[in-house]
Amino acid sequence: MLILTWNCQGVGRTLTSQALGDLVRKNRPSIVFLMESKNNKVKLETISNKLGFDNSSYVDPDGLSGGLVLWWDTDVKLDVEFNSKNYMHVIVSEIASRKVWAGTFVYGCPARAGRNIVWEEIRRIARAELLPWLCIGDFNQVLCNNDKMGGNYPNQSAISLFHELISDCGLIDLEFKGPKLHGGITGTGQISSWSVLI
Repeated sequence: MLILTWNCQGVGRTLTSQALGDLVRKNRPSIVFLMESKNNKVKLETISNKLGFDNSSYVDPDGLSGGLVLWWDTDVKLDVEFNSKNYMHVIVSEIASRKVWAGTFVYGCPARAGRNIVWEEIRRIARAELLPWLCIGDFNQVLCNNDKMGGNYPNQSAISLFHELISDCGLIDLEFKGPKLHGGITGTGQISSWSVLI
């Protein structure tokens, strides 16, 4: 099973929608998680139907920022247990294998001040979850200096706190795919810096 996560920075734009369509057609993911969708449910449902996803869950954007999207196909059954503007926690049942696991799809708070609140929520989930657990998304935090190119030097205290989160939750970094975070800004249509943890 393949899961696609993408901080798309606005899925309604033509180039981003085309790139998303290309990724879905090429890779055929069972689950798609989009962060910073910046669009309402009506617009997102139109896109999901074009891409062949019959099932969905959304967290609406706050004005012109944020918004989470979770789409899945008939290979899996998802039950959304709870969500917030920074994460969606679900129970996933794989139809063919009958495997059941928990997933937390994360969009870390972009502002450093709110990040600790999200970290504590993830810790709470880690302590309570009894099923095998996948924690995936864009945590808006690098693990080391090499994860970022250009711009300001990463804050070492923030890096240390992120390492503590990973250790406290028993997570393993599977490393990001796609271009490195460049100067704090990623371009439209690119898979931005994202981490996969399990």
